[in-house]
Amino acid sequence: MTDWFTMNEENRFPAVDRLPQVMKEKIPQYTIGLTTKNQDQFFIYSQECTDSPRPADTAPHSHHYYSLSFLYKGQAQDPVDLTRHTLQSPALFILNVDQVHIHTDLTGCKMISIAFSPEFLYGQERKLRGYTETVFSRTSMALARAELEELDRYIQLLLAHDQGAGKDPEVIRCLLNIILIKCAGFMKDPDDSRSRIRHPAHHFQELLKENFRNNHQVKFYAEALHITPSVLVRNVKNEYHKTPKEMIDDRLMMEAKRLLYWSDLTIREIAWELGFETDSYFNRFFKKFTGKTPKAFQKEMLVNKML
Repeated sequence: MTDWFTMNEENRFPAVDRLPQVMKEKIPQYTIGLTTKNQDQFFIYSQECTDSPRPADTAPHSHHYYSLSFLYKGQAQDPVDLTRHTLQSPALFILNVDQVHIHTDLTGCKMISIAFSPEFLYGQERKLRGYTETVFSRTSMALARAELEELDRYIQLLLAHDQGAGKDPEVIRCLLNIILIKCAGFMKDPDDSRSRIRHPAHHFQELLKENFRNNHQVKFYAEALHITPSVLVRNVKNEYHKTPKEMIDDRLMMEAKRLLYWSDLTIREIAWELGFETDSYFNRFFKKFTGKTPKAFQKEMLVNKML
């Protein structure tokens, strides 16, 4: 998939406020660069690869922006958060803010990528925000050819408008919202008649991103949302098919694996970074979900060179 810092060195800026400092030092994070004052934080880029990506493309990194990469031709693989995703066209690769990933060979692929900052869609009404959250709750999706052809109508309009003179950010936002609505619709279970509007489960997911390191209890999130834990459990389970506690644990486990693989921190330092009172408590927590101690997992990853 395309990274916007590979298009133009002026667009390559490490972020300063999203990842923990230990992760920033080990894994760079890139933002959409503003080459002119008040330029809107949006890019769309079409590429057809005949050569392997530059070495810099295979370095682990994250983004301070959302990214949608539509695969028109070929087979592509994108390791995201220690899991490899391989898809044959037509397909869609999805990257949420802060997801750590690397890039593999895109030779023989045709891809159009859209990137936009969280700020670009600020001010969306609730239902539109729900569509965005639905799309970025996944990392990839196989598409039917007809689905990609339908999306391509709006993608081509975006390309034409972005490359034309006097482009209007509101037109771009409208077209982008149509693409997000269409993608969310393709993801939706045909038997699921629920409206994808914003509700407590979506608010919980936002709070979790900001607070999972220091708050591991469902009660904290319920109180922050001014609802009872039982109401939060019901809403989250209906929306994501997991309990809030399962989502908290999943988020902690993913961050633990990232730190164990990419950082130079000790087990004790990682435990402290993730809000565990002692490293022995962190060891028990990690082993419960993986069957391995953090140290054993770390050694296995390095020996196997999974990424």
